[in-house]
Amino acid sequence: MENEPSKPQVYAYSIALLCLFFVAVFSFSASAQRDNYAFTSVSKKAISAYNKAEKAYIERNTALAENHLHDALKADQNFIEAWLLLGDLCKEVGKTTEAIASFKKAISIDPTFFPPAYGILGGLLYDEGRYDEAVANFSSALGAENIRPELQSQLKKKLERAEFAADVVKNPHQITLNNLGSNINTADDEFVNSIRLDGQLLLFTRKFQSDPNADNTVFEEGFFISTKTEEIWTNAQPYELAWKSIGNMGALAFSPDGNSLYFAGCGWSSGLGSCDIYISRLISDEWTLPKNLGKNLNSSAWDSQPSISADGKELYFVSNRSGGIGGSDLYKSVLLEDGSWSKPINLGEPLNTSGNEMAPYIHPDGKTLYFSSDGHPGLGGSDIFMSRKDEADRWAKPINLGVPINSISNEINLIVDASGNQAYLSAKGDGGFGGYDIYTFTLPESLKPEPVSFVKAIVLDVETSLPLASAFELKLLQTGETSISGTTSKMDGSMIAALIRGNNYGLTISKEGYLFHSESFIMDSSSSEKPFLIEVRLQSIKKNSKIVLNNVYFDLNKAVLKPESNNELMVLAQFLKDNSNIRVELGGHTDSTGSEKFNLQLSKERAESVMLFLVKQGIEISRIEAKGYGSSKSISSNETEEGRRLNRRTELQIL
Repeated sequence: MENEPSKPQVYAYSIALLCLFFVAVFSFSASAQRDNYAFTSVSKKAISAYNKAEKAYIERNTALAENHLHDALKADQNFIEAWLLLGDLCKEVGKTTEAIASFKKAISIDPTFFPPAYGILGGLLYDEGRYDEAVANFSSALGAENIRPELQSQLKKKLERAEFAADVVKNPHQITLNNLGSNINTADDEFVNSIRLDGQLLLFTRKFQSDPNADNTVFEEGFFISTKTEEIWTNAQPYELAWKSIGNMGALAFSPDGNSLYFAGCGWSSGLGSCDIYISRLISDEWTLPKNLGKNLNSSAWDSQPSISADGKELYFVSNRSGGIGGSDLYKSVLLEDGSWSKPINLGEPLNTSGNEMAPYIHPDGKTLYFSSDGHPGLGGSDIFMSRKDEADRWAKPINLGVPINSISNEINLIVDASGNQAYLSAKGDGGFGGYDIYTFTLPESLKPEPVSFVKAIVLDVETSLPLASAFELKLLQTGETSISGTTSKMDGSMIAALIRGNNYGLTISKEGYLFHSESFIMDSSSSEKPFLIEVRLQSIKKNSKIVLNNVYFDLNKAVLKPESNNELMVLAQFLKDNSNIRVELGGHTDSTGSEKFNLQLSKERAESVMLFLVKQGIEISRIEAKGYGSSKSISSNETEEGRRLNRRTELQIL
C-alpha cells in the first residue's frame, strides 16, 4: 500500500477512533483490516481487558473503560495501545495530569509507534503552560514522515504559538497584580466594565447563582458601582436601573464622563437580533429609557460589548454577524451629523482573526485599543492584546500584554484610566476570593496609551453656593467642532470631560438667568496630564455683574480677532439675543508692557472689534458700550508671563 508505515500494528489502538484519525493524518489506506495486525502486548489478560475498555469507551462509559485499562496495564506495563487510549480518555474527562503521563509513557516505550501522540501531548502541555515541553513535542510531531499538508500547517501554527508563549514567560513584566479586595470581589465572578475619567467611579458586573440551594444551576448578572475615597474603593453597591425589568442586559459601559450608558439588551422586543446595543443618558440625575442604536449599527445577529470614545463619536463593539473574519469580530461605527450611527466597518486584519476577538476597550486617547482574543498567539485560551492607531488611522499588529497580565487561564477584559498608568483586569489569580476577581496594576511603559487629561468642574450659584444643573459645551478652538456637551449634575453641579494632548479647548457653562462662564485649555505637546479641577460660580443677570471672556483672542499688539474667538463670540451673541432687555459694556484690558497711551488705544480698539462682531450677528449697537482701560485695572501681577496673560482680557459687564 502507498506510504505504508513500518509498524502497521498501530491500527490495534482503538479501531473506532484513533485509527481513523491516524489514517487521515498520515495517508494510510483505510481498507486494511484490524485482524491483519497484532497488539504490542502478547498478554491475553491485558488484551482482554483492553478490548473491554475499548468497548466501554465507544459506549461512552468512561469510568468503566478506565478501570479496564488499568487492569490491562497491570498485566502488561508496556502495552502501548492501552497507554494511548488511557491518555485519550483522561484528556476527554479533564484529567490532564494523567493524560500527559499516559502519552509520555506510550512515547517512551516506542517513540515511532504513533507519531500523532507527540502533537496531542504538545497540546496538553501547552494548555498547562509547559511551553518548552510543548515546543519539543510539536517539533517531534512535525518530524514524522508522510504528514498530510493540512495537518502539517496546523502543527506549524501550534509550534509557533508554543514558541511565542515560551518566549513571553521568560520575559515577564516586573509588575504586581493587586486584588481590589473584599469591598469589590467575592466568591462569585466579577468583571470590570468601566471607570470614570477621574478614576473615582468603577462600574462592574457580578455573576452569581440565583438560588444556591436549587438543584439546577441558574446564574444572574448584577451591576455594581464603587467610588474611591482616599485611595480606597468603597463597599460596592448594586447599581439599580429603573427599567432593568425590560429584559436581559449586560456588557455595560459608561462613557468616559459617566453621563451615557451603553449596553447590550438581549431578547428585547425592540431588538433586531439576539442582542442589540442600546444607550441611556443621565439627565437630571435620572437615566432615560433605553434607545436602540438602530438598524444601521445593530444586525439580526449578536451585537454586544460596546466601548465608546471620549468624544462620544466612535463606538467599538463585537459581533458575530455574517461577513466577518472569525467567530466574533471587532467592529466600529461612527456618529453621523443627524445623530444616527453609521453602518459598522469590520476592523479587519491585523486585529481580527479566524478565532474570537472580544471585549474591546478604546482608551480616551482615541488611539489605543485593548481587547481579548483567542486567535492571536498567546498563553492559552484568550489573552489581552493592545493595538495603536497611526496617523493614517491604520491599526498596528496587536501586542500580547504578556506575563503576568496574561496566563494560561482566560483573560477577558481590561480597562485603563485616563492617565494611562493604572489598568484594571478581570482574571482568576492565586489567592483571590473565588472565580474571576478584579485586579489593578501599573502598566509597563511599552503598553501605555497616550496620557489624557480632563477637566472636572463644580458649578455653583455665586451667592448661595448651591449646585446648579447647567448646560456645558466643550469645543475645539481650532475648528469650532463640539467635543462633548451635556448638563451638569443637579445633585452636585459636576461635569467631567476629556482633554487630549495636541488640541486646544474652549469650555462654556451656561444657565438661564445667569451670566455664562468660559474657560480655555491649551493642550500642546508639553502639557501635563494633570487634570484641571475648577469651581465655577455663576452670577445671576443683574446690574454690574461681570465676567471675563476667556476665549476671545487677538493678534499680537493688534485688535484683529483670531478665528479661535468665534465660538465664544457666537455664545455671547446668543446670550444677548436671549436676554434682549439688557445693555452691556465691553471692557478691553492689557498688561503693562508698552506705553500707557498705546495700551489704552489698543484696549479700546479690541473692545470695539468685539462690538462690531456682535453687531454683525444682529445685536443693536445701542445695547453695547465699548471701553478701553489699558493696564489700569490689572487683576494679576505683571511680573510673570501668567500674570500678564490674565491681565490681557476682555470683560463683559451688565449695565
